[in-house]
Amino acid sequence: MPRPQSEAQARSRGSPVPKARRKPAWKGTHMKLRSKIQHSMIMVITVTLLAAYALTTLVIYRQNVGLMERETRQEADYIVKAIEISGTDYLKQMDEVEKNTRITLIDPAGDVLYGRRGDFTEPQESSGNQGCP
Repeated sequence: MPRPQSEAQARSRGSPVPKARRKPAWKGTHMKLRSKIQHSMIMVITVTLLAAYALTTLVIYRQNVGLMERETRQEADYIVKAIEISGTDYLKQMDEVEKNTRITLIDPAGDVLYGRRGDFTEPQESSGNQGCP
């Protein structure tokens, strides 16, 4: 590898004197363009990840709601069968198991046969929600 020449040595040999190195004009523009592309790519990736997160959350939420609805209907079917087998005594026994659970038995005409407190109520006139919150 040749040693760098001093300016005097270069002139004595007839070699051109190297000029001070300048940054090419396109170099600054290139860096700005590169920075803009990187920012754009980061934005695209961020938006894509947020959209994927939102879509995944929505799909999982809908699956969970559907699962809970099916399980609730299944439990209601079990309660109906238990009432058919053992009568309304089943409901009285269930009131003792869990105090925060509410079961209301309504006949096909819409009259409340068994309410919140675990007691039988007399069929009432159709007056909206019939005392149920």
